[in-house]
Amino acid sequence: MTEFIDDELMSATFMYCLRRLDSTADAEDLAQDIMCEALAGLKKRRHIENFVAWYWTLAHNRLCIYLRKKKYN
Repeated sequence: MTEFIDDELMSATFMYCLRRLDSTADAEDLAQDIMCEALAGLKKRRHIENFVAWYWTLAHNRLCIYLRKKKYN
């Protein structure tokens, strides 16, 4: 699993979240949530064809869920 997730990906994930949320605390929370979800997904699946595409789709979907929840709370 560690060959997929490294410091560069974690940093890119945080910057992705920060650019869309404009809050460091919210970006850290969402980036951590995305990482946890990705690790859980890697553990469940035996083979992912294109990890990069899968990962950023997951990140986008988690961002949409986060924004939707924040809007209604």
